[in-house]
Formats: sequence, C-alpha cells, structure tokens
Amino acid sequence: MSVRIWLRLLLLSALTGAVVAISTFLLLDWVNPGQVTIGPGVASDIVVVIDGAVATPGTYVLPAGTRLRSAIEVAGGFTIDADTTGFNLAKRLGDGDYLSIPERGRPEQQSSTLATPGNIPDSGLININTADVAELDQLPGIGPVIAQRIIDFRDFYGAFDSIDQLEEVQGISAGMVENIRPRATTGD
Repeated sequence: MSVRIWLRLLLLSALTGAVVAISTFLLLDWVNPGQVTIGPGVASDIVVVIDGAVATPGTYVLPAGTRLRSAIEVAGGFTIDADTTGFNLAKRLGDGDYLSIPERGRPEQQSSTLATPGNIPDSGLININTADVAELDQLPGIGPVIAQRIIDFRDFYGAFDSIDQLEEVQGISAGMVENIRPRATTGD
C-alpha cells in the first residue's frame, strides 16, 4: 500500500475516535444532565468566626475541609493564656462555625468550644437595623463585604422586619441566618 492510503486510514481512524469520544460525552450528559465533570471538582470556601484567646480574632474565609488546627494558625495561633484542653485540632470546620477559645482561669468560659447556635456566648445582641460594618462583622459568618451588603439592603429596602429577612441579602444562606439569630436583633 502506498503512503497516501496509510495517511488516509490514519486520518479516518483519528476522526472515528474523536466522533466516538464526543458521542460518549454527549450521551452521558443526556442520561445524567449536570453529572458529567471533567477534572477535579472545585471545593467552595467556608466562613468561620474565631474569637477569644487567639492572636487575631475575627471572621475568616477558609477552604472547605479546613481543620481546626489550620484555622487557629490563620488567626495567629493561640495566645499564651489560651486554654487549649478539650479541642480536637483535627476536626474539620463547616461553613458558619463559631469558635471561642477560652482563657485559662476563666471558669465561665471553660465549656466554650466549637459553638452551635444554641451555645454562642452571650455578648449582647447586635441590632441589624442600626449596626455599622464593624458591628455586623462580629456576627457569625459575616465579614466586611457581607456586612456592607446588609447595610446597602437596609438603606434601599428599609429596616428589617425579622432576622429571617437577612436571607434576602446576597451571600447569606438559611444556615447562616440560623447561626446569626442568637446574636442579632431587629430592635423590636
């Protein structure tokens, strides 16, 4: 056979392979729409609040799956008076988690650990209808960007009637509202 025939066969084989690959991809997408992914999935970020005996308390945006040890490091590490007993530093954090690190010798904080909405320390309620960015930033899961969105929403639509209305603000989920609820008020 001549070289020309071999080249034509090679080109035909390559085209056939491409058609089969594309057909398979399209068939899989038709059978399970939205289920076909190419490459590794992209994990979303989580927002956590770290408070108490750390060098830099605040609200942090971390990669999903971050462990407690890494979050503490991002917050500058434990202070020298931090009571580190009772913490599982290998625990994975979730979006909206609130972490309060107690100081040694302060019995009222000895039981503070990774908080859930029912056990966030009572440090006074923040009025979402009057708070500025710095005050709103103290709410679990709220950073300066979302705090400004809350203020912009409030300025445009008027005062919030309920904490549930925060869900209408871009970037605030129902889960975040549940974490915020124990720490916030509408002033009514």
